Amino acid sequence: MRRAGRRGTAAVSVLLTGFLVTSGLIAVPYLLLTAPVEDYSLTALEPASQRTLVLHTNDGKPFARRGGCVAEPVSLDEVPQHFIDALLSMEDRRFYYHLGIDPIGLARAAMENRAAGRIVQGGSTITQQLAKYSLLSSDRTMERKRKEAWLALSLELRLSKDEILERYLSSAYFGQGCYGLRAAAKQYFGTTVPDLTIPQSAYLVALLKSPTALNRDPEAARQRGSDVLDAMVDTRKLSPEARKDLAPVLPEIKTENSAGGYYADWVSRTIELPRTGDYSPLPVYTAFDPALQRLADEAVEKVLAKEGKARNVSQAAMVVMRPDGRVLAMVGGTDHDQSQFNRAVQAQRQPGSSFKLFVYLAALRAGLTPNSTVVDQPVRIGSYEPKNFGHRYRGAMPMSRAFASSLNTVSVQLSEAMRRKPVIRAARDLGISTPLEARPSLALGSFEVTLLEMTSAFAAVDAGAYPVKPGRSPDSRRRMLTAPRRGAQAAGGSTSKKNSRRFCAGRWRAAPGGGRGCPFAPMARRAPARIIATPGSSASPAISWSACGSAMTTSSR
Repeated sequence: MRRAGRRGTAAVSVLLTGFLVTSGLIAVPYLLLTAPVEDYSLTALEPASQRTLVLHTNDGKPFARRGGCVAEPVSLDEVPQHFIDALLSMEDRRFYYHLGIDPIGLARAAMENRAAGRIVQGGSTITQQLAKYSLLSSDRTMERKRKEAWLALSLELRLSKDEILERYLSSAYFGQGCYGLRAAAKQYFGTTVPDLTIPQSAYLVALLKSPTALNRDPEAARQRGSDVLDAMVDTRKLSPEARKDLAPVLPEIKTENSAGGYYADWVSRTIELPRTGDYSPLPVYTAFDPALQRLADEAVEKVLAKEGKARNVSQAAMVVMRPDGRVLAMVGGTDHDQSQFNRAVQAQRQPGSSFKLFVYLAALRAGLTPNSTVVDQPVRIGSYEPKNFGHRYRGAMPMSRAFASSLNTVSVQLSEAMRRKPVIRAARDLGISTPLEARPSLALGSFEVTLLEMTSAFAAVDAGAYPVKPGRSPDSRRRMLTAPRRGAQAAGGSTSKKNSRRFCAGRWRAAPGGGRGCPFAPMARRAPARIIATPGSSASPAISWSACGSAMTTSSR
């Protein structure tokens, strides 16, 4: 019975091999005839050379690295033979015999994977992988596969085998942002390419299959490294006796201090670097303040510990910005290592009452003054009926008092009297770019904004000029905050820049350590900055804002 089973398995293997080889012989001319013939320049195959960014604090000390980990291209003359043996044994045993596409290798990989019960051999040739790395998107479509195969054939006709291998080793991704063997050898083992040992080479070859996943799973990386060593034995590049004395080596991964991780992510994404021949790290000097960052992290942690469970929230964000737009610290979540989603920059939330800033700014622009009389009374606009906190209405009062009391009905009345669009215009002028619609609920912050943009708006209040653009350096090209727009009618006299700024800031003023409605205000006891604060509640109880002054911080939970 066992012999019959073996004969059956052998027959299936022979049939499978014959089918794949025949398919390959048919596929090659088909690909040459049907694939789009595009004039790809060989310059597109040059190794990635986007420089590593080294970010520095406000006192010139490096605190983070971002961007690709790249180095100069490698030459085959400096690559140890055992590394090449490991690579070809695992990834492409017939590299020097095929024309970029290898039906025989594909059949062999299919059989070995079937026998092992898991994927131990890949089907793509090194030439195909080079085409995929350097020229193509990662879309999993038949069109992309056809193009990849055609490009592999084209590369085989234009480059020698050694040139293809050199370009592959200089471009392949090894994880942790490392492109190319030289960068990977230094990043993982702190060594040079010629000094790589057999176990180190096996580990790096193992990473090529799935670098991100294997970096996160040391045991899987170790197993994959063992597969590489076994493949070298199978191809007679390593003796069984030598194999017994070798075990895959795992590098000591250097973990970067995650403090300021969200800040570093944000800054690095604002810098565009062209492909160049310069592989040296690029220093980037920022306004990042490590002391304020520690305070911000502690404040977020304490607020969530105190209020998170009751509000059913587990995340918070904070931006610390100077009036000129320089960002000093940023918290995008509770743990950068666990989640790189930056809630300070990417998340959009309803700002609630903190959006009233734009309503009162628009009113000042329209000619009203802090002493202009407004009436706190029930309001109904169609089916929309906003109410004050506690359902209390206080009658006639100066606009400054309504502003300080954050009365919903007055904010909606002012917005309606101006027909809403001036409120949107004020928000746009102060840096809000997210979609806003001229609805009655606009005045109470019913549309979503980002925390970074709201912080910029509050910074404009403190600076008395707009726009305040968040960044690493101040932007002096700004206008007066409350300058009336051309054609605006002055109702009750004009408002000076100084008085308008005092009026806007006065709504949020609070003594250090006790900002009204601002749970982050205790930071002021330890931070060299004053605090002005306002609460902002949205329709969702899980979302709240605390604008604790542009000179200090704006936060959302």
